[in-house]
Amino acid sequence: MLNNILEISQRSNKNGRVPIKIALLKIHDDPNETNKNGIHWKKEYVLNAIDSVKGMPLCCEFASEDKSCPLGHGLTGEVVDSNGVHEPVFENSEVVGTFEKAEIETIKDINGDEIEALCGYGYLYYQRYPKLVDWVRKGFAVGEVCTSIEIMGLKENDNKIIYEDGYNENMRSPMIYSFSGCALLSISPSDDAAVVLEISQRKTTNKEEKKNMEFDKKEFEEVLKSTLAEINSEKKSHDDEVSELNNKITELNSQIEAKDVDIAARDTQIAELNAKVEQMEKDMKKKDDEKEDLEKEVTKAKASEKLSEVEAALKDFSDEEKEVAKEDIKKLKDEINACKKKSELNNVTSEINSIKSKICMEIVAKQKQAESEARISEQNSEEVKIEDEVSEEVCEECGRNMVVKYGPHGKFLACPGFPDCRNTKPYYEKIGVSCPKCGKDVVLKKTKKGRKYYGCIDNPECDFMSWQKPSNIRCKQCGGYMVEKGKKLVCADKECGFVMDKEEVK
Repeated sequence: MLNNILEISQRSNKNGRVPIKIALLKIHDDPNETNKNGIHWKKEYVLNAIDSVKGMPLCCEFASEDKSCPLGHGLTGEVVDSNGVHEPVFENSEVVGTFEKAEIETIKDINGDEIEALCGYGYLYYQRYPKLVDWVRKGFAVGEVCTSIEIMGLKENDNKIIYEDGYNENMRSPMIYSFSGCALLSISPSDDAAVVLEISQRKTTNKEEKKNMEFDKKEFEEVLKSTLAEINSEKKSHDDEVSELNNKITELNSQIEAKDVDIAARDTQIAELNAKVEQMEKDMKKKDDEKEDLEKEVTKAKASEKLSEVEAALKDFSDEEKEVAKEDIKKLKDEINACKKKSELNNVTSEINSIKSKICMEIVAKQKQAESEARISEQNSEEVKIEDEVSEEVCEECGRNMVVKYGPHGKFLACPGFPDCRNTKPYYEKIGVSCPKCGKDVVLKKTKKGRKYYGCIDNPECDFMSWQKPSNIRCKQCGGYMVEKGKKLVCADKECGFVMDKEEVK
């Protein structure tokens, strides 16, 4: 009987799970209604995802170490496990409960109006978070316990949430998704209807558990009376009882030894796990090294590609023409060879264009010098055998229309008032296209080797040049200028690459 008393008195009233009911979200009947985050919850889509509430965690980001009060949201996103399955991540938060089911019900909001809401049924872990449960009970009594629900995409949709009519920051309706978690809040939620509706005020979770944990006073009294009578009648057998107690001590010592063996086994398991962790760290380092080696190889190949790009871009220029940018070319090649990451090569194309522009500007400058020398030679000649062609260019000095003259290096413009006015200008053939950079005329020019190209008439103030004939038509994709290639118009920006037929312009 004494053992019975001890057994009854030693029963611990371990509080377990506390039932709770939460309004997870408001169903929006008005097609223009959203919560504070711009989400419109459509009933048909909520019903499609309702089964995902079962087993969904109830989380809490605690504001204090005693875990008595929630802070904020605490739900941050998702991760991918080793099998490629996306799972929710609750950083800085703990799972304080679980949902068992959900239903759409008619409830009253904070204004007393009837609304449809998705209600979740579950429980809180009272044994682990007693202070939190007490806080929820107190807050529930005054209607100040708020919640926030999270969603995530499905695996068959690449783990992306599908929205009706696409994603819109101010107005969006999730269509294909699953519910991933709900958080208890002490701050204002995105949905005013998302509050705790019911919570058990009992200290136990269910009748069976309470029955098992409840201290039976009547049983104790009966056992006590019987035990006292037994003790009074068995005083002579005290030695036997002492022996029995000694046997009990021996038994407990055996149990302790068994626990020590169990602890030793667990220590062995921990050692094995630590060894596995160490091996995993070594494997990760090896993979990181392999990744670094691969990155180096990729960078090396990319650098070789960029060096070839430099050579290809400058192949049409003679060594004499490239002399003006010799140092720039060497510097660019050295920088390419020194690159350790692929991303460091992203600006190579723009640097190549800068070098090409510098070479072209020098070519144009030399051409202008040659034309100037031609003009001087023309002015010093005793007579002009070719009949002058009157141009539209007006002399800035005397106001006469300038005429086309021919010199050793080709055509140039001269004032017909020579020798009273000795003003001259280079002669350029206009192509009827405005410069994409400054808006002035684009003219046909030639390199020292006689290769044709197109440049701005205002050079060197404007450095625009193109090997292909530019067009006044703008790219429909990026807005840049386009060039003629046969029967096609091609965007000058290689990264854009937009192409259209010339006939589309007509």
